[in-house]
Amino acid sequence: MRSSTLVLALAWVGAAAWLGCGARSPLGVPPPRDSASSAGGAGDGGDGGGGAGGAPTGGAGGTEIDAGQDGAGGVGGFPPILEEVYAHSGQALYRLDVDTYAMSLVGAFDGCGSAVLDIALDKAGQMYGAMGSGLARIDPLTAKCTLIGGGSYPNSLVVVPAGTVDPDKEALVGFLEAQYVRIDEATGALEVLGKLGKNGYASSGDMVVLPGGQAFLTVNGNGCGDCLVRVDPKTGELLEFVAKLDYGDVFGLASSKGDGFGFTSAGEAFRIDLPSGKTTPITLTGMPPGGGFFGAASRPADVP
Repeated sequence: MRSSTLVLALAWVGAAAWLGCGARSPLGVPPPRDSASSAGGAGDGGDGGGGAGGAPTGGAGGTEIDAGQDGAGGVGGFPPILEEVYAHSGQALYRLDVDTYAMSLVGAFDGCGSAVLDIALDKAGQMYGAMGSGLARIDPLTAKCTLIGGGSYPNSLVVVPAGTVDPDKEALVGFLEAQYVRIDEATGALEVLGKLGKNGYASSGDMVVLPGGQAFLTVNGNGCGDCLVRVDPKTGELLEFVAKLDYGDVFGLASSKGDGFGFTSAGEAFRIDLPSGKTTPITLTGMPPGGGFFGAASRPADVP
């Protein structure tokens, strides 16, 4: 990530306060901040309850998420979450209606211990979050965190479909700078799968996988701030330079119906044609003014 520090401090009228702090470290360790800004409270990041598009209500005891297609039941205790996009700050989780661009607050992250740097979702609707202090499971209905392990974790989390890294199940992966790792969802243990390569690039924000298995990553280095590249989701190797993006500090990437969404530390949001890198700005509603993003996530590419 960049060496400069962006400090965003914003008030949200309601149950949570929006606090966004600094550019994220590529090693998953947030930049120095004072004790007041690192304390709890709703902050940079988060999908929220209540809002357009059937968004769940925030806080404990939130309502059911969309029932899904053909009445299919949920997996692992979670209802199906189809075509959902989440974005977050360091301290709060939000959900995006991809048709209206309305953001609804799920809630402040509860129990994560420090700022959440990125999130990822599996097919069952289980959410994972990487913090400067470790890894957690996050309830997508309430934003409540359950710690898994401590240490440094990727700021570019994504869940890849079964058959990508593991023949039989999904895998939680991400980049620590240029190093591509798999994360054990039960213990938080890291396994190195590969590297971007000897190209001078390092992960700057997030990774997303499209239907068909194409994986894209935002990077910096070699004059990029930020650029989009296509990578091999099995090894992390850079396959193709796509484009220099129209935005900097693109800390969140997600997709819906094959379309990409990008979110920046300055609170900007845009649609992105991932194969070409062409961007189109969008205007979000329901967000605290001036809020910034630390990351984003969407359902895995092979959800029907």
